[in-house]
Amino acid sequence: MLTGEGTKWAIGARREGWSPMCLAIDPRDAARVLCGTFGAGLWISEDGGRDWRQIELAHDKVTALAFDPSEPSTAWAGTELSAVYRSGDGGRTWEEMAALQRLASKPDWFYPPRPEVHYVRCITPHPNEPGRAFVAIEQGGLMSTRDYGETWQDRVPGGPFDIHTLLIHPDAPDRLCAVTGDGFVRAGYGYWESPDAGATWSWPTAGMAHHYLWGLAVDPADPDAMVMSGANCPTALHSPMVGESFIYRRTGNGWVPCGDGLADPRGTIEPLLASSSGEPGTFYALTNKGIFRSVDQGASWQGLEVPWEPQFAVSGPRAIAIAG
Repeated sequence: MLTGEGTKWAIGARREGWSPMCLAIDPRDAARVLCGTFGAGLWISEDGGRDWRQIELAHDKVTALAFDPSEPSTAWAGTELSAVYRSGDGGRTWEEMAALQRLASKPDWFYPPRPEVHYVRCITPHPNEPGRAFVAIEQGGLMSTRDYGETWQDRVPGGPFDIHTLLIHPDAPDRLCAVTGDGFVRAGYGYWESPDAGATWSWPTAGMAHHYLWGLAVDPADPDAMVMSGANCPTALHSPMVGESFIYRRTGNGWVPCGDGLADPRGTIEPLLASSSGEPGTFYALTNKGIFRSVDQGASWQGLEVPWEPQFAVSGPRAIAIAG
């Protein structure tokens, strides 16, 4: 696990047997961090990631985590097989929101590489409405709740099916922005945007040459300034042997490729993107080749000082979370 601030980062805690899948930082207390793993369950740190203790959860494959920005004592966790848990005490204890299991679409959920399973890909709490959250199932579509998970709304017909990242900006609270794998099946359908909290969708993809999309981040000071990552196909995104992934930024005329200061797209896999409310105009990109930072909304990038170990180059990054 890597930790850092600004341009300098270091290798932090190591845990043998962990396979980290997701991270979440409490927006009220940056020392509190949740880490979900594939096979070792859910862990919590109260000191910024130096020490960890395991949290009891019925599932040991934790694939998505989020704190509610409008009510930080509320946290969410998603698992494989697909289940959603909610915490009311900052991540210390959890309860399954079992109504998700009764959705009519559940028999159709599946993950193509392992069709016998499905999992929660991401959880996005609404920035201004406590208890409201959106949950993306890989693959199965987008579900939502307005009452802390007590009841759920099923996916809407014609909505995105394979969401990888979903974001909502607090200054545009009804607009959902999603990067998906749908564009691999239908070119031009990688980036989805809804003006009405998921009731209807459009596909503003002008300028994109790659449509299997992965990461997304939005400027905390500007809901129209975004960066996203993707590739031509799943193999190009995930395989270090033949990988070729790209990062784009959104401008007034559509999407344009980012290149200045980033590593060569050839051999780059699974770029993850992040921003922080404390750094307007700043984006972070984590790839198998390093961590990069932009302070001009993605126009140019700088590689950060990180002790990059050889094994990092041949495996895709799993999660990035920026405090603030």
